[in-house]
Amino acid sequence: MPSTRSGRRAGLLAATCGLALMLAAAWPALAADAGTPRGPVSASPDLRASRLLGREVRDPQGRDLGEVRDLIVDLHYGRLHYAILAFGGVLGLGEKLHAVPVSTLQWTGARWVLDLPRGRVERAPGFERSRWPDWQDHPYRDAVDRHFGSDVAPRRDSGERLMRITRLLGLDVEDRDGRELGEIEDVIVNLGRSELRYVVLELDERWQPGDKLLPLPLGALSVPQGRGGDALLNVPRDQLDPFTSFDEDRWPDLDDPAFRDQVDRLLRVDPPAR
Repeated sequence: MPSTRSGRRAGLLAATCGLALMLAAAWPALAADAGTPRGPVSASPDLRASRLLGREVRDPQGRDLGEVRDLIVDLHYGRLHYAILAFGGVLGLGEKLHAVPVSTLQWTGARWVLDLPRGRVERAPGFERSRWPDWQDHPYRDAVDRHFGSDVAPRRDSGERLMRITRLLGLDVEDRDGRELGEIEDVIVNLGRSELRYVVLELDERWQPGDKLLPLPLGALSVPQGRGGDALLNVPRDQLDPFTSFDEDRWPDLDDPAFRDQVDRLLRVDPPAR
Protein backbone atom coordinates (compact mmCIF):
# COMPACT_ATOMS: atom_id res chain seq x y z
CA MET A 1 0.00 0.00 0.00
CA PRO A 2 1.61 3.37 -1.04
CA SER A 3 2.48 5.85 1.70
CA THR A 4 0.58 9.12 2.12
CA ARG A 5 3.60 11.04 0.82
CA SER A 6 3.81 8.86 -2.28
CA GLY A 7 0.10 9.36 -2.84
CA ARG A 8 0.51 13.10 -2.59
CA ARG A 9 3.37 13.09 -5.10
CA ALA A 10 1.28 11.01 -7.47
CA GLY A 11 -1.65 13.36 -7.00
CA LEU A 12 0.50 16.39 -7.73
CA LEU A 13 1.94 14.80 -10.86
CA ALA A 14 -1.50 13.85 -12.17
CA ALA A 15 -2.95 17.27 -11.42
CA THR A 16 0.01 19.03 -13.00
CA CYS A 17 -0.20 16.97 -16.20
CA GLY A 18 -3.94 17.56 -16.44
CA LEU A 19 -3.58 21.29 -15.85
CA ALA A 20 -0.79 21.54 -18.43
CA LEU A 21 -2.98 19.86 -21.04
CA MET A 22 -5.91 22.15 -20.28
CA LEU A 23 -3.63 25.20 -20.55
CA ALA A 24 -2.12 24.14 -23.89
CA ALA A 25 -4.48 26.53 -25.65
CA ALA A 26 -2.63 29.38 -23.94
CA TRP A 27 0.64 28.37 -25.59
CA PRO A 28 0.61 31.02 -28.38
CA ALA A 29 0.80 33.82 -25.83
CA LEU A 30 3.46 32.02 -23.83
CA ALA A 31 5.47 31.16 -26.92
CA ALA A 32 5.37 34.76 -28.13
CA ASP A 33 6.95 35.76 -24.83
CA ALA A 34 9.63 33.07 -24.98
CA GLY A 35 12.23 35.59 -26.07
CA THR A 36 11.94 37.53 -22.81
CA PRO A 37 15.15 37.05 -20.79
CA ARG A 38 14.80 34.88 -17.72
CA GLY A 39 17.26 35.87 -15.02
CA PRO A 40 18.58 33.65 -12.23
CA VAL A 41 16.04 32.96 -9.50
CA SER A 42 18.38 34.17 -6.75
CA ALA A 43 18.90 37.53 -8.52
CA SER A 44 15.22 38.12 -9.17
CA PRO A 45 12.93 37.12 -6.28
CA ASP A 46 9.20 36.53 -6.43
CA LEU A 47 7.18 39.09 -4.45
CA ARG A 48 3.61 39.54 -3.25
CA ALA A 49 2.02 42.46 -5.10
CA SER A 50 -0.07 43.40 -2.07
CA ARG A 51 3.14 44.09 -0.14
CA LEU A 52 4.39 46.49 -2.84
CA LEU A 53 1.38 48.81 -2.98
CA GLY A 54 1.19 51.89 -0.79
CA ARG A 55 4.96 51.81 -0.23
CA GLU A 56 7.05 54.97 -0.47
CA VAL A 57 9.27 55.82 -3.41
CA ARG A 58 12.59 57.60 -2.98
CA ASP A 59 15.39 58.69 -5.25
CA PRO A 60 18.92 57.27 -4.75
CA GLN A 61 19.71 60.17 -2.37
CA GLY A 62 16.75 59.23 -0.16
CA ARG A 63 14.46 62.10 -1.16
CA ASP A 64 10.72 61.43 -1.16
CA LEU A 65 9.08 60.87 -4.55
CA GLY A 66 5.65 59.75 -3.38
CA GLU A 67 4.27 56.20 -3.24
CA VAL A 68 3.20 53.38 -5.53
CA ARG A 69 -0.60 53.16 -5.74
CA ASP A 70 -0.99 50.45 -8.36
CA LEU A 71 0.71 48.27 -10.94
CA ILE A 72 -0.43 47.94 -14.54
CA VAL A 73 -0.12 44.37 -15.81
CA ASP A 74 -0.71 42.58 -19.09
CA LEU A 75 -3.00 39.62 -18.43
CA HIS A 76 -2.41 38.02 -21.83
CA TYR A 77 1.38 37.77 -21.71
CA GLY A 78 1.83 37.94 -17.94
CA ARG A 79 4.00 41.06 -17.91
CA LEU A 80 4.37 44.10 -15.67
CA HIS A 81 4.22 47.40 -17.57
CA TYR A 82 3.88 50.40 -15.29
CA ALA A 83 3.86 51.45 -11.66
CA ILE A 84 1.44 54.24 -10.75
CA LEU A 85 3.13 56.88 -8.61
CA ALA A 86 1.19 59.36 -6.50
CA PHE A 87 2.62 62.55 -5.06
CA GLY A 88 1.62 66.10 -4.29
CA GLY A 89 -1.53 67.40 -2.70
CA VAL A 90 -2.70 67.25 0.92
CA LEU A 91 -4.70 64.26 2.22
CA GLY A 92 -5.20 63.15 -1.37
CA LEU A 93 -6.54 66.54 -2.52
CA GLY A 94 -4.71 67.89 -5.55
CA GLU A 95 -2.79 64.63 -5.84
CA LYS A 96 -1.47 63.70 -9.27
CA LEU A 97 -0.88 60.17 -10.56
CA HIS A 98 1.82 59.24 -13.07
CA ALA A 99 2.55 56.00 -14.90
CA VAL A 100 6.24 55.08 -14.72
CA PRO A 101 7.79 52.08 -16.51
CA VAL A 102 8.40 49.31 -13.98
CA SER A 103 11.92 48.85 -15.33
CA THR A 104 12.91 52.26 -13.88
CA LEU A 105 12.16 51.12 -10.32
CA GLN A 106 13.93 48.88 -7.85
CA TRP A 107 12.51 47.27 -4.70
CA THR A 108 14.83 47.28 -1.67
CA GLY A 109 12.62 45.12 0.53
CA ALA A 110 11.28 48.14 2.40
CA ARG A 111 10.72 50.81 -0.24
CA TRP A 112 10.94 51.60 -3.93
CA VAL A 113 13.89 53.44 -5.43
CA LEU A 114 13.44 55.43 -8.63
CA ASP A 115 16.62 56.61 -10.32
CA LEU A 116 14.97 59.59 -12.00
CA PRO A 117 14.77 63.27 -11.00
CA ARG A 118 11.47 64.27 -9.41
CA GLY A 119 11.03 66.96 -12.04
CA ARG A 120 11.10 64.39 -14.82
CA VAL A 121 8.31 62.41 -13.14
CA GLU A 122 6.29 65.57 -12.49
CA ARG A 123 6.53 66.52 -16.17
CA ALA A 124 5.38 63.07 -17.30
CA PRO A 125 1.83 62.65 -18.63
CA GLY A 126 -0.36 62.35 -15.54
CA PHE A 127 -3.99 62.03 -14.55
CA GLU A 128 -6.35 62.70 -11.66
CA ARG A 129 -7.17 59.82 -9.33
CA SER A 130 -10.86 60.15 -10.30
CA ARG A 131 -10.07 59.90 -14.03
CA TRP A 132 -7.95 56.83 -14.69
CA PRO A 133 -7.01 56.34 -18.35
CA ASP A 134 -8.08 53.44 -20.50
CA TRP A 135 -4.95 51.27 -20.59
CA GLN A 136 -5.79 50.09 -24.07
CA ASP A 137 -5.66 53.75 -25.09
CA HIS A 138 -2.46 53.91 -27.12
CA PRO A 139 -2.16 57.73 -27.29
CA TYR A 140 -1.73 57.95 -23.50
CA ARG A 141 0.73 55.07 -23.36
CA ASP A 142 2.61 56.48 -26.35
CA ALA A 143 3.01 59.79 -24.53
CA VAL A 144 4.32 58.05 -21.40
CA ASP A 145 6.79 55.92 -23.36
CA ARG A 146 8.06 58.89 -25.37
CA HIS A 147 8.62 60.86 -22.18
CA PHE A 148 10.69 58.18 -20.43
CA GLY A 149 12.40 56.83 -23.54
CA SER A 150 12.29 53.66 -25.63
CA ASP A 151 15.09 52.05 -23.62
CA VAL A 152 12.81 51.65 -20.58
CA ALA A 153 9.41 51.51 -22.31
CA PRO A 154 7.49 48.23 -21.78
CA ARG A 155 7.49 45.76 -24.62
CA ARG A 156 4.28 45.70 -26.67
CA ASP A 157 2.65 42.86 -28.58
CA SER A 158 -0.67 42.36 -30.31
CA GLY A 159 -3.39 40.88 -28.14
CA GLU A 160 -2.11 42.32 -24.87
CA ARG A 161 -4.69 43.22 -22.24
CA LEU A 162 -3.70 45.74 -19.60
CA MET A 163 -5.38 45.99 -16.21
CA ARG A 164 -4.76 47.50 -12.77
CA ILE A 165 -3.47 44.83 -10.40
CA THR A 166 -5.77 46.17 -7.68
CA ARG A 167 -8.69 44.98 -9.84
CA LEU A 168 -7.39 41.42 -9.51
CA LEU A 169 -6.92 41.51 -5.74
CA GLY A 170 -10.07 40.29 -4.02
CA LEU A 171 -11.69 39.16 -7.27
CA ASP A 172 -14.12 36.25 -6.75
CA VAL A 173 -13.49 33.05 -8.73
CA GLU A 174 -16.13 30.52 -9.82
CA ASP A 175 -15.85 27.17 -11.55
CA ARG A 176 -17.63 26.24 -14.78
CA ASP A 177 -20.74 25.17 -12.86
CA GLY A 178 -21.08 28.50 -11.10
CA ARG A 179 -19.82 27.18 -7.77
CA GLU A 180 -17.67 29.57 -5.76
CA LEU A 181 -14.03 28.51 -5.65
CA GLY A 182 -12.66 31.42 -3.63
CA GLU A 183 -11.09 34.80 -4.29
CA ILE A 184 -7.72 36.11 -5.40
CA GLU A 185 -5.80 36.77 -2.20
CA ASP A 186 -2.62 37.99 -3.86
CA VAL A 187 -0.69 38.20 -7.11
CA ILE A 188 2.92 37.06 -7.28
CA VAL A 189 5.21 39.18 -9.43
CA ASN A 190 8.88 39.20 -10.38
CA LEU A 191 10.16 42.75 -10.81
CA GLY A 192 13.56 41.77 -12.19
CA ARG A 193 11.87 40.07 -15.12
CA SER A 194 8.84 42.42 -15.24
CA GLU A 195 6.73 39.29 -14.94
CA LEU A 196 3.37 38.40 -13.43
CA ARG A 197 4.09 34.89 -12.13
CA TYR A 198 0.80 33.52 -10.75
CA VAL A 199 -2.15 34.29 -8.50
CA VAL A 200 -2.87 32.91 -5.04
CA LEU A 201 -6.48 31.93 -4.30
CA GLU A 202 -8.09 31.98 -0.88
CA LEU A 203 -10.15 28.80 -1.15
CA ASP A 204 -13.81 28.74 -0.25
CA GLU A 205 -14.41 26.93 3.05
CA ARG A 206 -17.03 24.70 1.41
CA TRP A 207 -14.40 23.29 -0.93
CA GLN A 208 -11.43 23.10 1.42
CA PRO A 209 -11.83 24.14 5.06
CA GLY A 210 -9.12 25.67 7.17
CA ASP A 211 -8.26 29.04 5.51
CA LYS A 212 -6.17 27.53 2.73
CA LEU A 213 -4.40 29.37 -0.10
CA LEU A 214 -3.68 27.82 -3.50
CA PRO A 215 -1.20 29.00 -6.19
CA LEU A 216 -2.78 29.05 -9.64
CA PRO A 217 -1.53 30.10 -13.11
CA LEU A 218 -3.27 33.22 -14.33
CA GLY A 219 -3.88 31.42 -17.64
CA ALA A 220 -6.28 29.08 -15.83
CA LEU A 221 -8.66 31.99 -15.25
CA SER A 222 -10.88 34.11 -17.47
CA VAL A 223 -10.86 37.59 -15.95
CA PRO A 224 -13.84 39.85 -16.71
CA GLN A 225 -13.41 43.09 -18.59
CA GLY A 226 -13.79 46.24 -16.52
CA ARG A 227 -15.59 46.37 -13.19
CA GLY A 228 -18.00 43.74 -11.92
CA GLY A 229 -18.28 40.04 -12.59
CA ASP A 230 -16.35 37.07 -11.27
CA ALA A 231 -13.30 35.36 -12.75
CA LEU A 232 -14.04 31.95 -14.26
CA LEU A 233 -11.89 28.87 -13.73
CA ASN A 234 -11.01 27.47 -17.16
CA VAL A 235 -10.02 24.01 -15.96
CA PRO A 236 -12.04 21.35 -14.11
CA ARG A 237 -12.00 21.85 -10.36
CA ASP A 238 -10.73 18.29 -9.84
CA GLN A 239 -7.56 19.18 -11.79
CA LEU A 240 -6.50 21.46 -8.92
CA ASP A 241 -4.31 19.64 -6.46
CA PRO A 242 -5.15 20.58 -2.85
CA PHE A 243 -1.72 19.36 -1.70
CA THR A 244 -0.13 22.47 -3.23
CA SER A 245 -2.17 24.66 -0.87
CA PHE A 246 -0.84 26.22 2.33
CA ASP A 247 -2.26 27.88 5.45
CA GLU A 248 -3.28 31.52 5.12
CA ASP A 249 -1.19 32.51 8.14
CA ARG A 250 1.83 30.41 7.13
CA TRP A 251 3.05 31.69 3.80
CA PRO A 252 6.04 29.77 2.45
CA ASP A 253 9.27 31.38 1.36
CA LEU A 254 8.34 32.16 -2.25
CA ASP A 255 11.95 31.62 -3.32
CA ASP A 256 12.49 28.35 -1.48
CA PRO A 257 13.78 25.97 -4.21
CA ALA A 258 11.34 23.20 -3.28
CA PHE A 259 8.35 25.56 -3.35
CA ARG A 260 9.49 27.21 -6.59
CA ASP A 261 9.88 23.80 -8.21
CA GLN A 262 6.40 22.77 -7.10
CA VAL A 263 4.81 25.96 -8.42
CA ASP A 264 6.84 25.96 -11.64
CA ARG A 265 5.39 22.56 -12.51
CA LEU A 266 1.97 24.20 -12.58
CA LEU A 267 3.23 27.11 -14.68
CA ARG A 268 5.19 25.09 -17.21
CA VAL A 269 3.28 24.38 -20.40
CA ASP A 270 4.87 22.43 -23.25
CA PRO A 271 3.98 23.60 -26.76
CA PRO A 272 1.25 21.48 -28.39
CA ALA A 273 2.40 18.92 -30.92
CA ARG A 274 2.10 19.88 -34.59
